[in-house]
Amino acid sequence: MKNIARLLIALLLLHSISYAQDTIVKKSGMPIICIIQKVESDHIKYKNVGHENGPTFSIWKDRVVRINYANGPTISMVDEIKSFEVDTAQTIECVNRYFGSKINQSNRDLRRKEVKVLFENHPELFKKYKSGRRLITIGTLMALPCAFVFGYEVGKTISYQKSEAGLLIASGTGVALGLIMNHSGNRTIVQLVNHYNDQLQEKPTALLDFRLTEYGVGLCLSF
Repeated sequence: MKNIARLLIALLLLHSISYAQDTIVKKSGMPIICIIQKVESDHIKYKNVGHENGPTFSIWKDRVVRINYANGPTISMVDEIKSFEVDTAQTIECVNRYFGSKINQSNRDLRRKEVKVLFENHPELFKKYKSGRRLITIGTLMALPCAFVFGYEVGKTISYQKSEAGLLIASGTGVALGLIMNHSGNRTIVQLVNHYNDQLQEKPTALLDFRLTEYGVGLCLSF
């Protein structure tokens, strides 16, 4: 009798766990077994099953075929996806994300190809954008592993173990350089965003002047 009761409890637990899992089906056919947190206008936020207290991931809607909700409906993304067109006449903003600054318009982070469209008439700004993102990427890739090594060596020192002085100095230098590069890249993106917005907000002003001409005194209207 006890064995039957345990079996029933186990089956109920498995049943509840299986129904607590949502499924995001990508266009490639690969399913993502997860717990969906929120569906935005252009992307889906989710957490991995078994890591409910872990990080939140996101995937663009245009990479998804459908969503199968646990104990719920199946929603096709074909009809849900709304095309987003970059508005070159609208201001943009710089937002801080985990892996560096992003350019945002209408509460949406722009992807690289959309930034390229935005700066189509400003190639120098797109060049600065690529430079800024490159600095952020290199700085992050440099700082993270160096920070791990530096922390490990510092931990050995605190616990009265022998640490490698050269490794400690090298990793500390790597962290510092990575942070400097990351900061420089973020600052570059902030500057180009401000420059772009300043250009949009500039309004032509008319100036009225009195000038001497060969026919006498004349009025000159300039913009």
